[in-house]
Amino acid sequence: MYDAQRETSARLCARVRACACVRQAVPETLKNMLLVMGTSGVFGDARVDAQCGGGGLVALTRARVEAMCPQLSASADLVDVWRQGEAADANAKAEDAQGAVEAAAKGSSVVEEERVEAAADGEATAGEATASQGEAEAEDLR
Repeated sequence: MYDAQRETSARLCARVRACACVRQAVPETLKNMLLVMGTSGVFGDARVDAQCGGGGLVALTRARVEAMCPQLSASADLVDVWRQGEAADANAKAEDAQGAVEAAAKGSSVVEEERVEAAADGEATAGEATASQGEAEAEDLR
């Protein structure tokens, strides 16, 4: 019976050590994955951010990591990743806003050009009508 208890105790100790290893390995692996994602530019990709509901991938990821593992989220390595991702998000939003302003300006200039063309076409049509009336009056006089 003593050997059975010793064996059970040894198994329990092995499980506890394995759990401790997993508890260390999972956050470390997650951190490494996030560092690779940050380095590869995934957090600053506008196409990816657009699929995340407008909040940006970095904000979404950071919120999840903070909820799961707050000490990991606050690590010096990831703080840099968060900053870089947030800066990339801010730049992407600024570029989107600038693109919208340029598109609006281009759209208004296109509308103005169409209005000028329509006015010119209207004048030409009116001029043609006046010329036709003049020819008809000239024929009447003959």
